[in-house]
Amino acid sequence: MSEKPRIVVEPNKVYHILNRGNDYQFIFQDSKDYEKFLHFLFRYIHEIGFVIAYALMPNHFHLIVQTKKEQDILPKFKANIHTIGNTFGHLQNAYAKYYNHRYQRKGSLFEKGFERVEIKDRAYLRNCIVYLHLNSTKHRIAGDFKQYPWTSYQKIATHEEIFQIDSRLHIALFGGKQKFIEAHDNRDLALWTNFLEI
Repeated sequence: MSEKPRIVVEPNKVYHILNRGNDYQFIFQDSKDYEKFLHFLFRYIHEIGFVIAYALMPNHFHLIVQTKKEQDILPKFKANIHTIGNTFGHLQNAYAKYYNHRYQRKGSLFEKGFERVEIKDRAYLRNCIVYLHLNSTKHRIAGDFKQYPWTSYQKIATHEEIFQIDSRLHIALFGGKQKFIEAHDNRDLALWTNFLEI
């Protein structure tokens, strides 16, 4: 069966971006790897949009990204309909090159091209943000998702801007900082079935 065509990443839209390691292998070994991925993430994405939330797990990652309005995107990213989306491919390639060099390995690091799902309404966006932040608990990587360092939860809850995550957007989206925290504490586990799995 042929692979389902992936949607085109377009201006002024919000997307859930995700991918995993080839054959479920780890793509992060230690804190240096996580930090390097975040470095590449914001280096590449700031030209075409901004990161709303992220979750980095040992063998996969999730991102929520909003692309810029068309008039705010540089001409070089308008060469064809795939140019904006290709930015995520460049991110993966840059990180894979770093990873392969560091660990003296060859071959594909990621299983496939990145998956992307358009997020079309605020309710789904809120649920998706919570889903990302609880991913470490779901996969039994951390007992308490609030203590897991490689999601944007702590940055948002503490208004920390170190990785260019604007906590004001989340506070507005959830109706206040306390409601943002409560949405995570009182999550409905059944909602997880509504999201694209990795």
